[in-house]
Amino acid sequence: MVKKVVLAATLVMVLILTTGATFKNKTWGTDFPYIGAFFQHNDDYVRFYCTEDMHRFYYMTAKDADAYVEFYVDGKRQGVVHWLPKNKWNGKHFSIANWAHFDLVGSTYIGHTVEIHFRENTTVNGKYCPENDIMIKLADNSWATLWKGVDSTTYCDLDLFAK
Repeated sequence: MVKKVVLAATLVMVLILTTGATFKNKTWGTDFPYIGAFFQHNDDYVRFYCTEDMHRFYYMTAKDADAYVEFYVDGKRQGVVHWLPKNKWNGKHFSIANWAHFDLVGSTYIGHTVEIHFRENTTVNGKYCPENDIMIKLADNSWATLWKGVDSTTYCDLDLFAK
């Protein structure tokens, strides 16, 4: 009887760990519970207030290929994509993963609300952005006011890799 209870409890735990943290296109405000986000869809984004002290974000790519983002400033689309050199995630917990950084500097960004929109399978101002998913985090996530389109999958389970 004890063996059956232990087996049942083990099966329930495996089920929770393998399926409990998968979701698609979830949106959070300031209550975002993870170290970083996994973006898989064109136009997924994070919004934050950019300051002299908070102007850096970090990223990793799902594939060993470049990725692209577009910035919106104070809600206005800039119409230019920015290249993020390939930085394939090493599969480690987000607290020790191989993040690369991108700095937003200058009066275009500092002192403004900035949205970092992921771009894939689309063309922006003549520049084609191929398919590639990204993981993204801010230097300080408490500055974020919106995380839109966050995914958690069996490949990148945020409950396992980003809590």
